[in-house]
Amino acid sequence: MHIQEQVNIQPFVTLAVPAVAKFYCEIHSQQDLLEALRWAQAKGERLVVLGGGSNVLPDDFINALVLHIKLLGKEVLQNTDTQAEVQFGAGEEWHELVMWALGNGFYGVENLALIPGTVGAAPIQNIGAYGVELERCFKSLTAINRDTLQEKIFTKAECDFGYRDSVFKKIAKDKYIITQVTLVFNKTISAALDYPALLGTVEQLWQHSRGPFKPELITPLDVANAVIYLRQSKLPDPQQLPNVGSFFKNPVVANAKVEELKQRWPDIVVFNVDENTKKIPAGWLIDKLGWKGKEVNGVTVHKQQALVLTNPNKLSTACVLATASAIQASVLQYSGIALEIEPQCIG
Repeated sequence: MHIQEQVNIQPFVTLAVPAVAKFYCEIHSQQDLLEALRWAQAKGERLVVLGGGSNVLPDDFINALVLHIKLLGKEVLQNTDTQAEVQFGAGEEWHELVMWALGNGFYGVENLALIPGTVGAAPIQNIGAYGVELERCFKSLTAINRDTLQEKIFTKAECDFGYRDSVFKKIAKDKYIITQVTLVFNKTISAALDYPALLGTVEQLWQHSRGPFKPELITPLDVANAVIYLRQSKLPDPQQLPNVGSFFKNPVVANAKVEELKQRWPDIVVFNVDENTKKIPAGWLIDKLGWKGKEVNGVTVHKQQALVLTNPNKLSTACVLATASAIQASVLQYSGIALEIEPQCIG
């Protein structure tokens, strides 16, 4: 374990905002983690946990010990004819996990291809895309209590997953550090194609490379390739254009609210959640109000996907949040919907 002082962490966050950590330590083993936690307790320093840096908004100065989780490893715990149970280190890259699983005939996460970030951050956010969320294949995770340094296993029920939500954003917020995640994969081929755009892209790519479309032969790899194609066509590469991906959560509203909005926007896009509520794409609302491609104080709403704010000038988190606030105010004024931001603020 090596603790550094006054470390520039701007290169470690995909939004590329200026940020300096008072203290910084890379965590490569459980021993590193325990030693760092003991050090922080002895010094009375706060803790901030950093994974892939793809879903965070850090302050200019983080008055804390920043723990950069680099815990790697994969272990197949069970492998039957129909399922495989695999444990992953929290520092593994999520997209690499998806492609590794597909390469081994393990299915269920192909809709989540190309989501940036690490495995340990995935349960906190209950990451999701194209009709699939992490909880679908989640079994359990292992975490260390920051105060007691004791290890605890969280089951799916204990994680209390919701839409981009979990217990780690609620009563367990800032109390645990995730070290391992266990997922259960299917070994029988199936495809989740509830989103018309995804099915259409699968068909398009199929016809381009294989001729007449045969939907009964769609494989999970076909789905992953379509997801990758869609994400690359709509979402900017953080290495080229700093961003955190989706900046706002898709609001879930009552059916009555949807009917109200249809009076103004008959073409409004909605997805069923249950018999009483529907999900409205936040990007659709933002685009409808004319924000797509617009620059505000040096921060730009992406021209291909209004849900994404880009930071080409590497401005501060405060500047980015000011732009986000302007968008939120606009959406609230014209739709009555209060958008929530998706990335987490750290400082």
